[in-house]
Amino acid sequence: MSGNGRPPGRTVDAAGLRLAIIGSRWHRAQSDLLVARARAAAAACGVTELAVLRVDGAWELPVAVQAAAESADVLVALGCVVRGGTPHFDHLCRSVYDGLLRVSLDTGIPLGNGVLTCDTLAQAADRAGGPDAAEDKGWDATVAALDAARTLRRGGCRDDGRWDGGTAGARDEGRGDGGRWDGGPWDGGPGDGGRGDGGWWDGLPAEPPADGSDRYGHRHTHRVRRRTRVHSGSGLEE
Repeated sequence: MSGNGRPPGRTVDAAGLRLAIIGSRWHRAQSDLLVARARAAAAACGVTELAVLRVDGAWELPVAVQAAAESADVLVALGCVVRGGTPHFDHLCRSVYDGLLRVSLDTGIPLGNGVLTCDTLAQAADRAGGPDAAEDKGWDATVAALDAARTLRRGGCRDDGRWDGGTAGARDEGRGDGGRWDGGPWDGGPGDGGRGDGGWWDGLPAEPPADGSDRYGHRHTHRVRRRTRVHSGSGLEE
């Protein structure tokens, strides 16, 4: 990923967040620099609770990150993988990235990915944040993860503190029930503000009729798929 367009030296207010930085040791010069720059970013953002763990290689990062997630609000994974002469590089990079993403999604903890996957050591050095480097991936990954954690803690507010559906605290400006929003008015179904049964989108009954048809009149033998509340985080539930 190119660093073009990123704000240089960006910081956020991350006071009160617990950060864990997990770095590998392979290609030690580049990996150590990534960790150093991540620590510098954490300090610049006001982080006071910081843990730094080191593992041997990138393969060990996902399991170490998973363990660190038990006592951290924000995670950062750092390392350096350089292409060799076999497909090992491709398999390793994909497995590491997939593993890190899985930990973040399973735990709900923001994770900054600063694992370099480069064709040459020169490319890695140019991204590790040294004095002559074009990019600073350790810093960038740390600030991005801290910023994501702040966003999640705000619970959906914009940067100016307002909800996207209207003024925070209002009950009827496109959100219906005090902060749950859909960006516009409810759709006018029966009951409470167009939601019908206390939260279903379209005002139709939440349960299927006794004759076996679904809410739209189609007959089925399986359970009806229902649209859930917008604030629940799910799409469809069985």
